[in-house]
Amino acid sequence: MMTSCSPYRAFTKGTPLSCVQLELDFLFCGGDHWALPYAHLVSSRFDASGTILLTFTAHEVKIEGRNLGELYTGILHHDIEVVREVDPRHTDLAESESVVDKLSINSISG
Repeated sequence: MMTSCSPYRAFTKGTPLSCVQLELDFLFCGGDHWALPYAHLVSSRFDASGTILLTFTAHEVKIEGRNLGELYTGILHHDIEVVREVDPRHTDLAESESVVDKLSINSISG
């Protein structure tokens, strides 16, 4: 887990020994976590604006940011363990870095 002294990383891949992740953990900049099981992931979409939309059986997740192609591919392969929303105080991030500016999770009413 990252500490306040750790450098920002938009996402963390699982360890080579774990192969496929069982859950996708969303870490909000305020410190809250929300994990959803990969088994409940119904569809994934990545659009040119830099937005990833994930539909789970009971939730929709919107990931907004820049340079998210590697994150999207990792989600498709169930390699991603944690997706981190950047703290707005991180102003020293290079333009080439993957950055999650905003995470939102909403329940799907059925």
